[in-house]
Amino acid sequence: MQEIKKNCPINEKQLFIQKVFGNIEAILDFSLVLSNSFKKRQTLDPIIKEIGDIFLQHVFFFFLPVFTFSFSFSFSKFKLPTLFRLMP
Repeated sequence: MQEIKKNCPINEKQLFIQKVFGNIEAILDFSLVLSNSFKKRQTLDPIIKEIGDIFLQHVFFFFLPVFTFSFSFSFSKFKLPTLFRLMP
C-alpha cells in the first residue's frame, strides 16, 4: 500500500484507497463487538458450548461491512494491475 501511495497519480491513488479500504473501520468495529461478546460469554464459563446465539445477535451488523468489502475486493482485483502499470 505504501508503494501505491507514493507512486500513483493522486486522483487514481485516492480513488483506489477509498474504494478498497473505505469501510475498514466498520469491519474493525464489528470484529470488536463480536470479540467482546465472545469474551463476555467466556467469563461465564471457560468452555463455550454454543456460539450460534451470539452470531444471531450481530448478524444484521455483519452483512453491510462484508458486502461492501466484497465489492471493494472485486474492484481492487481489476484496478490493481492498472495501478501497477502506472508505477515506475
